[in-house]
Amino acid sequence: MTASTKLTITIPDELAQRLEPLRNRMNISAVCAKALEAELALLQPLAGFEQAAEQLRERASKVRNEAFYAGVEAAREWLATVEISEAHRFVDWYIFGEPAELFDGTASDSMVKEEMRTQSLIPSSLSTSGILESQDARYFLRGWLSIAVPGLRAAGFLTA
Repeated sequence: MTASTKLTITIPDELAQRLEPLRNRMNISAVCAKALEAELALLQPLAGFEQAAEQLRERASKVRNEAFYAGVEAAREWLATVEISEAHRFVDWYIFGEPAELFDGTASDSMVKEEMRTQSLIPSSLSTSGILESQDARYFLRGWLSIAVPGLRAAGFLTA
C-alpha cells in the first residue's frame, strides 16, 4: 500500500448535486487521483519545454548583452580615432538617413551589418575579426549609438 496525503478539493455546487446520488458507487479519491495523473502527464513534458525555452531566453539575452557591450567598445574606439570628415558623414546619416529602419525589425541582421560597414560604424579591427558574425547586429548598433551619439554631441557635431 502506498502512502497517501489528504487533499481537500472544491467543486462547483452543480457538480456536487449531480455527484451526490452516485457517491456510494464511486471512489471519489481514486477518480480525482486518476484525473490529476492525467493532467500531470500533460503538463510535465511542458515543464521541460518551458525550462529549455527559459535557457534559450537567457542565452539570447547574454548574446544581446555581449553584442551591446561590443558596440559600446567599438564606439569608444571609433570616437578616439574618428576623422572630422567621417564624423560629419555619420552625422548626416544619423540625421538625414534612415537609422530607425535598422531597429524596427524590417531590416535583416545582414542588412544592419552591411549598413554599419557602409557607414564605417565598425572599426577595422572589429570588421576583420569576425566578431559581428556571431552577434546580434541590432544590439551591437544600439550599444554603438549609446556611446557615439553622446560623444558626438559633446564634441559639438550633434545638437539636441
